[in-house]
Order: sequence, then C-alpha cells, then structure tokens
Amino acid sequence: MTSYNKKIVRTSSYIEIWEYEKPIFSKGKSILDTDTKSKEKSQRRTFDELTPEEQEPRLERMKKTRLEAKWNLLRLVDCNYNDNTSFLTLTTKENISD
Repeated sequence: MTSYNKKIVRTSSYIEIWEYEKPIFSKGKSILDTDTKSKEKSQRRTFDELTPEEQEPRLERMKKTRLEAKWNLLRLVDCNYNDNTSFLTLTTKENISD
C-alpha cells in the first residue's frame, strides 16, 4: 500500500503545493481509521435543529467546502482560458434565465 503527504497542482500561471499532516493511502483508508465497528445510523438534522455548539463546526465545514469549490473553479478556468479566448460561459445545474 503506497501513501503520500504532498499534492502538487500545476496550472499555466502558478503551482500549488499541498502538504498533509497525515499520510494519504492509495486505497483510501489509513491505518489509523481501521475501526470496524459500525456506527448507528441517525436521521440528518437541519441546520436550525442543531445546537449552537454543533452549528459552529458545521459552519466551518461549509466554509471549507465552499473555499475548495472556489479553488477548483479557478483552476478549471486557469487551465482552459488562454490569450485566444474571447469569452467564458459558466453554467449551473438550475436553468436560470434573465
């Protein structure tokens, strides 16, 4: 089983180097996460149903997820946009018309 702790993303204008605290294994599981006990499944609660202590980490996860999505979009644009490109079209799942 191979592992790594760095990720390099190259685009036309910059290079990103990500260093992870824990190694990432090729099969998707680390040795530390080998707990075989199954957790009890529960109904997912809405944000309003959470206590303030539970809302804070969820807000942090949402913030992190949105930031990662932003960087993914910026990488996509940077890889596909060049000096000869005259326009850029972004589409969403929903059909939004003006």
